[in-house]
Amino acid sequence: MRLHISIGTSTVDKLFYKILDNYIHLAQYWSHSICD
Repeated sequence: MRLHISIGTSTVDKLFYKILDNYIHLAQYWSHSICD
């Protein structure tokens, strides 16, 4: 049970960081577009 939870949490963390990384790239893209 504990192992299953840790795996699930790890998957959620990876998904969260993947979305966060995409959001950061998008924010940088928009900031560059506004500056130009």
